[in-house]
Amino acid sequence: MKTISGLIKCSFFVIAAISIAASCDSGRSSSTLRLVDSLAEDNPDSAYNILYSMTTFDLSSEEDVAYYDMLMSYVLSRLVVNTDSVALKRSITYYADTDNKPMLQRCWLYMGMIRLRQGASPDDVECDLIRAARLIDDVRDSVMAMRIYEHLAMLNMKQHDTINALRYARMLNTISAGIVSNEWRMRGNNAMALAMGLAGRRDSMLTYVAKAEQCIPDSFVPGMNNVYNKIAFMQMHIGHGDMRFAKKMLNVSLYGGSDWRSLNLLADLYLKTGREKDAFSLVNVLMSSDNAKSNVWLYNSLSEYYAAKGQFKEAYIMKCRRDSAFTVVNRLVNANFATDLWQKYDQEVVRRFARRKMTMIVFICFVVITSVLSAFVVSGRRLRKRAAQISALKNDLLQMQIRINKIKEDGDKTVKEKTEALKTIIGEKQAAITELSGKLSVSKDELKDYLSRFEEIEHGLHYLYSVMRNENISQLNKSERESLIECYRVIDMTFVHRIEKLEGSKLTIQEKLFCVLRNMGKDENIIKYMLGLSDEAYRKTRSRALNKLRNDKETIDIADKIK
Repeated sequence: MKTISGLIKCSFFVIAAISIAASCDSGRSSSTLRLVDSLAEDNPDSAYNILYSMTTFDLSSEEDVAYYDMLMSYVLSRLVVNTDSVALKRSITYYADTDNKPMLQRCWLYMGMIRLRQGASPDDVECDLIRAARLIDDVRDSVMAMRIYEHLAMLNMKQHDTINALRYARMLNTISAGIVSNEWRMRGNNAMALAMGLAGRRDSMLTYVAKAEQCIPDSFVPGMNNVYNKIAFMQMHIGHGDMRFAKKMLNVSLYGGSDWRSLNLLADLYLKTGREKDAFSLVNVLMSSDNAKSNVWLYNSLSEYYAAKGQFKEAYIMKCRRDSAFTVVNRLVNANFATDLWQKYDQEVVRRFARRKMTMIVFICFVVITSVLSAFVVSGRRLRKRAAQISALKNDLLQMQIRINKIKEDGDKTVKEKTEALKTIIGEKQAAITELSGKLSVSKDELKDYLSRFEEIEHGLHYLYSVMRNENISQLNKSERESLIECYRVIDMTFVHRIEKLEGSKLTIQEKLFCVLRNMGKDENIIKYMLGLSDEAYRKTRSRALNKLRNDKETIDIADKIK
């Protein structure tokens, strides 16, 4: 029977595990979104592919949907795609309703970055970034705070707002100085250098450039190329930048491995520093690679170069080519999006059908197995119940036989022994009853004493309330005044105990009441009114009470207090 019970329990556990495995697949979406979050900054292409491999069926909760919308908006903006902000606004609404301040801060930062790429007005972009900055004290994320201050500093530099640029650059540099990361210390010093250059403080700018150079690692650090490229881009495209420092950043980036972004920035640097021959040579090499994203950058740089030289026809041609290349990039991404969306739809339909079928099969199996096991369990319980009943009847018969034998043995005893035993029992019971009666009488006396004490305290509370309201209590008799003092004892037990335990002359009820009123903070006029004393009577009462208190060294402090 125990073996069958163990098998039944194991079967229930197996069925529960199958049900959970068939119905719960939602935890996978959260871990996938966290993986995308870790890739979004440095590998937006990989993040994009993972996001579009997911389906709405994978997003098990509103939180996952908001997370997905935020990441998709940010990743698409990183891929140079004209991204609308509808999905990101949904995420902002969700995180604002749930009071998730860390994620809300990220959404406002991404909103500012996306609007900046869309060409929105600087005021709108700055408004989004400031909303993110307002949450810095609540979130306390140093890296996110530095990203926000860096974007605010760069935005104000582009608008030639020297005061705000310096303010946000200093905030960024202050936070970066307190962390170990060389990357952020370098970015903080770079922002300060650009802000100082904008303010016309050339010496300070060179000082911060030198500090930024000191933060460059001695050896190659994976993932730092994007940082070097970003710093070089800022130095090149924000007024009063240091081209020498930008060149050094690009050299360090190329030392860690060349990519099209570093080479594009190097070609742009050559154009800005007058090395047209080297620049066009590098441009030709890069365009031969047929990289659409790289061509967008190159045509944009050439358009700015020709416009700066006054060759507006060539600048317009380069701009048209840039728009054409940009259209190719968008078309490729949109084509991939359409293909992935169609495949994703097919996969979702198949998965839903298979899941529905599997759920039905598991449910039917669960019902059948549960019914069979329930039948086994019910039958086993009935058998065990009948066996227990038979065993109980056998035990009852045995007990009855023992009792019959005992009765036979007891019948052989004499009547005298039975009588003596009964007398002994009766005497013990009577003694117990007498003892209980005594205890009951004591309890009644104690209860009566407690009731009298409660009644006395009740009257005392009434009189104490009159004292608190500064009413005349001179009409109270001795017992009523004692009730008042007893009630005050509950409030200040130490004080009442000390004035009652005087050595030598004891205080009268009137003197005790005077001491209590003085201890409660009542002044002379109120005490005279409340006790109905004349000036002479008050003086005598006060003098007698103080003299008695001073005669005992234990109550001198009380005499000094109520004097």
